[in-house]
Amino acid sequence: MMISGDAIGSGDDIWLFNDESFFAYDKSIKKLIQYIRNPENGIDEKELAIYGGHYWQKGPIDTLQANTIYDMKALIEKIGDGTAEIKDLKTFIPFLNASFKFQSAGIAWNKEAAERYKDEVSNN
Repeated sequence: MMISGDAIGSGDDIWLFNDESFFAYDKSIKKLIQYIRNPENGIDEKELAIYGGHYWQKGPIDTLQANTIYDMKALIEKIGDGTAEIKDLKTFIPFLNASFKFQSAGIAWNKEAAERYKDEVSNN
């Protein structure tokens, strides 16, 4: 069992409020995957139940699984190569103007920041 708060999401988008938070999130997801896959930690990926924050507001408490973590990593990669599903988003924070989706993963971020990230990835 893992209690993640908003770190993995809650069955909805995680909100990343600036470029720095996106890069930190990318690093954190990679570290978390290394931790989960390290045999010394004794984590059974098929049995891992993740309890996120805020999901209780939508109804009965549900859990996320390890696939959500892997989908988040894949979503970050898809944002970087420009293939992520994207929808306009309106929040009370103007910077958060886009919802990026891939399977069970969702990130609320910024279209222009995502374009800069895609350009950076393609130049490296």
